[in-house]
Amino acid sequence: MDDDDGWGRSRPRFEEIFYSRDYTLEPSLDEGNVTSNEDMEVEFSKQTWTVDIPRDQVIAGTEGVPKAEINQYYINNKGFSSQQMSSAFTSWMTLIPGESQPKHTSIFTCPIRGEHFGSGYWKNDRGVWNDGPVNFFQSKKDAMNAAAARALDCFSLRKCQGTNRRPSKRCLDDAYLEGKAPPLPAIPNNITLPDVQPRNHPTQSIIAPKTPAKGAVNEWCMKIGRRLEGIGAIPRFSGERQAGKEY
Repeated sequence: MDDDDGWGRSRPRFEEIFYSRDYTLEPSLDEGNVTSNEDMEVEFSKQTWTVDIPRDQVIAGTEGVPKAEINQYYINNKGFSSQQMSSAFTSWMTLIPGESQPKHTSIFTCPIRGEHFGSGYWKNDRGVWNDGPVNFFQSKKDAMNAAAARALDCFSLRKCQGTNRRPSKRCLDDAYLEGKAPPLPAIPNNITLPDVQPRNHPTQSIIAPKTPAKGAVNEWCMKIGRRLEGIGAIPRFSGERQAGKEY
């Protein structure tokens, strides 16, 4: 092949076309700025990549007060009263080893599903005492906040499961899925956990203590309700929701 380009100049070799001073490249690719593949791999390995995964949010205005948060949720979203929510907490005092003064613990009972949540390891300025799997607190108020905090953590974990959101977290101990709860604390003989009785709407219920008198009245009401359902006087209601679980 003729090396003359027709104008009396030597024809450049093909490999010189893209890297010759006769053909200026972009500054970032020009000689002196060219980075080898090996250098590029080293630089790439130094990069830190972060993905901001959205977190399930705490109800605005209730930060740091889990009992207020859970009360607001059930009152505003589920139609419960403040009195009903007060009945959802069962608290007592116990003298634990190594302490001269009794400490408080609490259990929150979901007023819809009846699931019980013991006080979680909720960090606060007045301290937390552990006796096995049970957490105790200086005051009844702290113990109820800790029980609400554990319930809210578990609800958030269950809501976020299978989504691209991170659950919110209020306790230092881990939240758990339904059916995976740790053992509840031993309940004193004079303490009875509330009994959740269904009302005429699947997302509402009344919380009634298991006392003989109220238990008899509740049983009588349930029988009357079943009879009325049987004759078609009121719509038939099933206590278990078929689509979606509510808390």
